[in-house]
Amino acid sequence: MKCSKVVEMQLFVEKERSIYVQLNTLKLSKNVFIGRIWCPKVYEEDLMSGSVQLSLIYPGKGSMEIKEIDPRVDDTPPTLFKLNAFTAPF
Repeated sequence: MKCSKVVEMQLFVEKERSIYVQLNTLKLSKNVFIGRIWCPKVYEEDLMSGSVQLSLIYPGKGSMEIKEIDPRVDDTPPTLFKLNAFTAPF
């Protein structure tokens, strides 16, 4: 994607901000950070393999445990739009 440096920096700042907003939702329990995420079933295997790869790349740096929990009554999963080359820019 070609854009000006200003637009590129704005996109970078927006992505970084969204990462920090999500990190701020984690709760610290003793020495463990606990958080909730939503992941579509089709990407569940990718998530698990990614967590294994991270533990192999960074041994001794901690581990990640991912487990499925029943959603709260008031929780509704976000809408998942599968994007293709035509719909991605929108």
